Amino acid sequence: MGAGAGAHAQKRADEQSGAKRASHKVTNRLILTTVINDGLRFGSSRHPPEAKKRRHSPSGVYRIEMQTMDSLVATDGAALPPGALSSPAARRNAAPILGVLKAHMPKKGRVLEVAAGSGEHALIFACALPGVTWTPSDPSREARDSIDAWRRDGPSNLRKPLPLDAADPATWPPTAGPETAWDAVYCANMAHISPWSATEGLMVLAGRMLRGPGGLLALYGPYREADLPLSPSNAAFDESLKARNPSWGLRAREDVEDLARSQGLVATRRVQMPSNNLMLLFRRA
Repeated sequence: MGAGAGAHAQKRADEQSGAKRASHKVTNRLILTTVINDGLRFGSSRHPPEAKKRRHSPSGVYRIEMQTMDSLVATDGAALPPGALSSPAARRNAAPILGVLKAHMPKKGRVLEVAAGSGEHALIFACALPGVTWTPSDPSREARDSIDAWRRDGPSNLRKPLPLDAADPATWPPTAGPETAWDAVYCANMAHISPWSATEGLMVLAGRMLRGPGGLLALYGPYREADLPLSPSNAAFDESLKARNPSWGLRAREDVEDLARSQGLVATRRVQMPSNNLMLLFRRA
């Protein structure tokens, strides 16, 4: 092959490679749009709480049970981005959670998400809250890989996930001064699918790292409440969790609030959510 023919072949290969990359990027953006729209559309519907599939960690300490990591296909027929996991439950509950966050979270600032799982909440919320810098975290490598896959073509305010384990202070971000403080900490569906020590760690972390006074801790999930009967679906869910791991199970809202209070966090709001879930909001005193 002559030099001219070789250069022509290389040019054509480069053009094809560039077209493939552009096509892949467009496909990813279509998938992201589908995920975001699904999250905002499905959020208002009511569905029974779904058990999360168990993911083990090398250390054997608690690991986030990412919500039903089903292999989904976007409505346009495109597969998920390579390495991405998906949670139907996360898409369904995104809209009601976002409504609460928009009403109570600062318009600008730094947000730390603990136990981010698949990363779809991080993607949806970062897109819907462009003024905040959203940093997801998860101790699971599989979860962090999924978050990276979703953020590949996501918004610039969605940051790289941290390997944070709520039960292990050695994995927490540094607290060197005001520039390392967080304006809000968000955590969904962790307390009932982890040992109590994980919730204890979460409260210590929030009390230590939230900007004060007024820093927000927002929790989402099912809880027991002393003055209200447990719904049949939540009672069955609680039994199934304890059968899988005796250290798991629905936590009493009052115990969570007492634990928060011991770390200088004041319970400010209880919000009833779809499917017998709650959002519990706390402020740093």
